[in-house]
Amino acid sequence: MVSDYSKRHINQLIRLSYLAPDIIAAIINGTQPPQLTGRQIMRKNNIPLDWASQRIMFRFA
Repeated sequence: MVSDYSKRHINQLIRLSYLAPDIIAAIINGTQPPQLTGRQIMRKNNIPLDWASQRIMFRFA
């Protein structure tokens, strides 16, 4: 049986898979905006699927 914690963690990871490729690359390379942390991304429940909107949300635009 999967615990509620596990379900929540899985949902967070699934949301990460929808991030724009350039945002992912910036995170991997360490060039993301300084205020963008992994914790901030993981706690967002309303990350848009549209990559342009993601860039605005996370201050890449």
